[in-house]
Amino acid sequence: MTTSILFLDLDDVLIVPSLYKIKSRRRVRDGRKVHYAFLPSARSNLTSLLSTCVDTGIVISSTWRMEGRRELETILRLNQCGEFIERLHNDWRTCEPTSSAARVDEIDEWLSRHPEVMHAAAIDNDPSIAGRPWAVLVNPAEGFTDEGTIAAIALLRGALR
Repeated sequence: MTTSILFLDLDDVLIVPSLYKIKSRRRVRDGRKVHYAFLPSARSNLTSLLSTCVDTGIVISSTWRMEGRRELETILRLNQCGEFIERLHNDWRTCEPTSSAARVDEIDEWLSRHPEVMHAAAIDNDPSIAGRPWAVLVNPAEGFTDEGTIAAIALLRGALR
């Protein structure tokens, strides 16, 4: 049973197109669709976090969850993060978005259904998560940084949700 969960946003956290200087490096192709590439430093930070917190499961809070699990697995593989697929929680995504729900509400709703979760961190650029004990607010102009990694590891290792 996973008692530690990482809520993961992709856009402006891992996928930060504004930071790429060379247009051709922005996208990876799989023969069908075009996907934005993860910022190498953000991917490295995510890898470091998940290597340190080996018992942490992943829940996708990004709007990419609406594309379905198969599409999410494709983007992870194309960005050299295929090993994280096995870390996806059985309940791998937050709820369907509604016009009245903010990201914080979606994460709170997921946590309310999983009382077994003792530690959580949400890596996100959505300002609605600010002030929550599990929040790691990301500057969308920088993506997931070393400082964010340190903060998320601290939460996943012991800060109560």
